[in-house]
This record gives sequence, C-alpha cells and structure tokens, in this order.
Amino acid sequence: MRGTIKGMTELKPEGADKPHQFVILDAAKGQHVLVDLGGEKLPEKIKLEEGRKIQVRGPRAKVNGRYLLIAQQVSQIDGTK
Repeated sequence: MRGTIKGMTELKPEGADKPHQFVILDAAKGQHVLVDLGGEKLPEKIKLEEGRKIQVRGPRAKVNGRYLLIAQQVSQIDGTK
C-alpha cells in the first residue's frame, strides 16, 4: 500500500506491553487507511511526518469493526527502508 501520511499518533493497544505508532495514509482514490507501525522504533533514515509518501507492506486485520494494516515493512517512496 502506498500513500501520503495525513496523521500520526501513538496508542497502546489492549494487551500490548508498549505503545505502537499509528499513521493514517491517504491512499488511492481518496481512501484513508489506518496503519499500525508497531512498538519498535523505525530506522532513523525513515522520516515519519505528515505529507511524506511511504509504502507499507503487511497483513490487514479487523479491530473493533475497522480494518487496519499491520506493517511488516515500511519504506519511503524514494526507496529508503
């Protein structure tokens, strides 16, 4: 999934031992996708900020009636991983 970061937050999911980073991606056709980036810090070379274009790969899950993407791989559109 590719998209532009429209929002970011940090939340502690139920049952998790530490907070996870979440972003909202503005993807194709105006679709907004919630992405769980996990509880580990991403490499410094990946800059998470609103307006940055990223690509995320991972499975989709349904939580509280809403779909989200659980990131297994994150890269900037310029190819930084």
